[in-house]
Amino acid sequence: MSKISEYYRELREQDVLCQDEYDYEPDEPVPALDDIPDYESKARPDREYLYVGVRFPVSTKVYHYICDDWHVCVGDIVLVPTQGGEEKTAVVTRKKMYSAVSAPYPVYKTKKIIRVLKQEQSDMSATTSMTLSDPAEVRDNSQAEKSDPASPQLNRNNHSGKNALLAIGLIVCLIGFGYFYWKANQLSIINAELESTIDNLEQENQDLNEFGLRAIQSLENSLVVSNFYNDHAAIVSNDGLNLYHKYGCADLDLSYFWIYNIEAIPSQLSPCEKCWK
Repeated sequence: MSKISEYYRELREQDVLCQDEYDYEPDEPVPALDDIPDYESKARPDREYLYVGVRFPVSTKVYHYICDDWHVCVGDIVLVPTQGGEEKTAVVTRKKMYSAVSAPYPVYKTKKIIRVLKQEQSDMSATTSMTLSDPAEVRDNSQAEKSDPASPQLNRNNHSGKNALLAIGLIVCLIGFGYFYWKANQLSIINAELESTIDNLEQENQDLNEFGLRAIQSLENSLVVSNFYNDHAAIVSNDGLNLYHKYGCADLDLSYFWIYNIEAIPSQLSPCEKCWK
């Protein structure tokens, strides 16, 4: 069954489509409305007009049109003009004969149905298009659904199929949720390990910085001591050469030595030519 047929079946179940309110079969062919000279300006009071109520798929309001096709039936799909100049499809919900006096809308203001669609493609809305089923097929399908005893069984099978699809979809969703939960848990573990590694690296970096600061401080202290001895001390080796040296001189013998203040070096001692320049 097409989507259009299902739509009209639902309308019938909701009593939106009523039966013909007035059955009229003229004895003689009725001329088309275009053939009436005063149709646009003045309706003929002695003339009856076939008014058709239609409903658009996107609206619950019923609109009235004049139809010159006497074979139109409730449930037919018709093409009608709208106020915006567009042509749209609608479903016939009722039809009835009216005189010009009793018409639900002035005859000369009422628009006419363009045609009854039979297996033609039409726009169901301003932006959506679909292939429409034959109106006779719509009615036949509706009658068949009411008379066919197998319809409830088919409906139950359809519901069973839908339930199976819903169950499969639910299982797929649960599997997907479980996978994403497991993936998120793995990422959380990896993130915790990375944070622990970062903390360890930061601690090591802090320890290295403290060690570097202590090394620099020790070097500065050693440099102060070295400068002090270099500026104020003279070292004399017990080698009989009567020379005094600075610490670090290559000729300095540190196996046995004396240290003097440079201001109190004995006069018999001479500076080393290598370190005292």
